[in-house]
Amino acid sequence: ATGTVTFDAEPVADGDIIFLSTDNSAPPAAGKIKGGSFTVTVPPGAKKVEIRASRMEPLPAGQTGAMGETEMMVDYIPERYNSQTELSAEVQSGGKNEFTFALTSEKK
Repeated sequence: ATGTVTFDAEPVADGDIIFLSTDNSAPPAAGKIKGGSFTVTVPPGAKKVEIRASRMEPLPAGQTGAMGETEMMVDYIPERYNSQTELSAEVQSGGKNEFTFALTSEKK
């Protein structure tokens, strides 16, 4: 499976994508998202898709971390795209299997 992942119309720079069998008939297939693109070897069948990504974000004004840092790593992809995923894909045996996931911060 190949494809692209965007979040609020911007490519996801660095993240993870996981394809999970809807019937648990195959082990999960996972890969990296780099520059908004991914390539993962996925067994055919109906899949739930989880997408995760983190980025450095500034701490609230006046706060610092234990080592004086002013930024912290934050998971910014909403749960509806990972732990509570609403995403799915149908992976075809011998098919092209190209997917586009356009994620948004706004709930539709």
